[in-house]
Amino acid sequence: MSVRDPDAFYERVNYAIRCILMGRTGTRGYDTCFEMYDGELVAVGVYRRAQANPALAQRLWAGLGRDVTLAAVARYADVPDRELAQIARQLRAQRYAEAQAKLFELRAQLHGKSPWT
Repeated sequence: MSVRDPDAFYERVNYAIRCILMGRTGTRGYDTCFEMYDGELVAVGVYRRAQANPALAQRLWAGLGRDVTLAAVARYADVPDRELAQIARQLRAQRYAEAQAKLFELRAQLHGKSPWT
């Protein structure tokens, strides 16, 4: 699977970790890991892995925003690691639907008419 595949949640977590460890967080591939409507859960996965990886923990904040990540860690504290991908899938579906509805609305405003006509 590719990091460009929205369903490749754990692959995106793993790729983000590799980028952080190599100091390559300014790359397009790294950014992609967080752009699938579930980036906060990717950050949670990275953060949790850093708890058992001293090298990653040392470099963690060079690759992740501290405040945003810690807020997500707190929000998903009750979600076991094995369920992160499932929650991410649900979050992606919800946020994608919201984005599509907003796009539909904006297109209607732009064209000055109902999208249904």
